[in-house]
Amino acid sequence: MAITETTLVVEIDKTDVKQLLLAGMVDEAKPLFSTRKDKVATATEQWNVATHKIHERPKKYVEMEEVPQAKIPLPYQRKIVQSAVAFLFGKPVKLIQLSEGTDKAFKRIDDLWTEMRMATLNRKNARALFSQTASAKLFVEYKDIEEDGSKAFNSIKCILLNKDNGNDLYYKKDQYGVMQCIARGFTTKNGDKITEHFHAEFKDVIITCSKIEGSWYIKSEVNLAKKIRYSYYEQDETEWDIVQAIIERQEMLVSKRSDNNDYTADSILVLTGDVESLPGKEETGKVVKLSGEGADAKYLSPSMAMDMVKDERTTWDNYILYFTDTPDLTSEQLKSMGQDSGKALEMKFFPAILKAMDKLELFEEMTDREINILKAMVTNILDVSPEMKKQMKELKIGYQFGNPLPDNVKDFLDMLSTSVGGKPIMSQKTAVELNPLIKDGDAENLQINKESISTIED
Repeated sequence: MAITETTLVVEIDKTDVKQLLLAGMVDEAKPLFSTRKDKVATATEQWNVATHKIHERPKKYVEMEEVPQAKIPLPYQRKIVQSAVAFLFGKPVKLIQLSEGTDKAFKRIDDLWTEMRMATLNRKNARALFSQTASAKLFVEYKDIEEDGSKAFNSIKCILLNKDNGNDLYYKKDQYGVMQCIARGFTTKNGDKITEHFHAEFKDVIITCSKIEGSWYIKSEVNLAKKIRYSYYEQDETEWDIVQAIIERQEMLVSKRSDNNDYTADSILVLTGDVESLPGKEETGKVVKLSGEGADAKYLSPSMAMDMVKDERTTWDNYILYFTDTPDLTSEQLKSMGQDSGKALEMKFFPAILKAMDKLELFEEMTDREINILKAMVTNILDVSPEMKKQMKELKIGYQFGNPLPDNVKDFLDMLSTSVGGKPIMSQKTAVELNPLIKDGDAENLQINKESISTIED
């Protein structure tokens, strides 16, 4: 049974999700959407160390008595994702105005970008995508009463949606791959009562569905933005999928090595023959006295097999880093990097940089979409004036991604100086303005000029 605020369609097209949702047939509509729920669930298990397969290690018994076994999960997945996020969003995405006569429109978009803290949201979103294979951003109009005191929408908020915050994501595309609808399923709890929700957004309408006591309650409203306000991200596999089997092997090797250490790490003295005396704990020049044929004393030490295990672990460790393009940032590697030039340092991280460049195929497309969503929401909701509509239509915005490596400024300036035969390549004014320790370049240049004049007069 469903209760709706809209007129029911007489004959419902069972392949049309919008008609089904408006008719309250939510359970019939949901299977028509695409979703990555199963893959997200598997990825979440691999991401959380508490649910790694190593915890399923079979019990071991010796003479009918259970022997405790080490079950040590290794958070490789987090290290791989951390590196991928850093090389993609190590520096905030910078918006660049490419059109003329659109200053007002660009400032509005740039201000919203800053207010929403997109630099932080981009990193969080990438982390969710790389670890779950699906994530989304939802842009919603917002009333900031403290800003102007009116009841009109005057701002935009960005909400991250992924499994971490309880959202299952759904989408529907047409035969040409054009997004027709994006939806999310989630639950809310009020006391002991749990309510299931399904919110679907189309270009023209937003449909909210709530299941209360077995019945779906449907509410629809006009989409003021006239554009789906979601940007939906997905990728085929997690960042570590290609090495998941190796990670599980590493966890088993480490756990077994831990068990062996419990048995053999402490020195074990093996005595053969009759023991006449053993030294006390406090004695110096300790002597063990043995008698009898073949009397001997020696320490029991691990066999060469331990070295083979260590070699295997090192090999797998290298493979994990290599196949996921993750930089080796162990203490030994960091020590050696201290002697490298800027260019050599960049080449060491080149695989990670190439990986980030490959990711730009998706993130550049989504950045374009998010800018277009903001344009639509500004002109259709926040500022419907003809001037703003005209500027937004003509506005062209570019963007620049960065990586966390420090800019190799010295090598670059040396190259420029050489190319002009050692002549000056930068004015004092420009150098002052580029100084990160100076907030007001004009004021600083003025002060420098005053000090120069004072020095001449003296």
